[in-house]
Amino acid sequence: MRRRSTTIWPRHGGRFALEERLGEVSADALIVQGGADRETLLAQHGSFRAVAPQQQFHDIERANHTFNVTHPYAGTTPELEKALVETIGFLRVRRLP
Repeated sequence: MRRRSTTIWPRHGGRFALEERLGEVSADALIVQGGADRETLLAQHGSFRAVAPQQQFHDIERANHTFNVTHPYAGTTPELEKALVETIGFLRVRRLP
């Protein structure tokens, strides 16, 4: 069963109900997900794709939730670099005039 954001963050009254809200977003969005993330987050990513097929999604293979970056920060990873390349490319295409 999918946990709703209102259950996780009750004091926010559903403002973080991303599965319900992402489909309402009219601006272009990019969702970058680590392909080796936790099962619950991968399932949520699938829900995002279902409710907002008009948006762009990119999976980073073999990347966890932090794109394999450790804490404390010890430097970048190939997975983080891939996520940054995707994000920067997305933003460059949509640069305002």
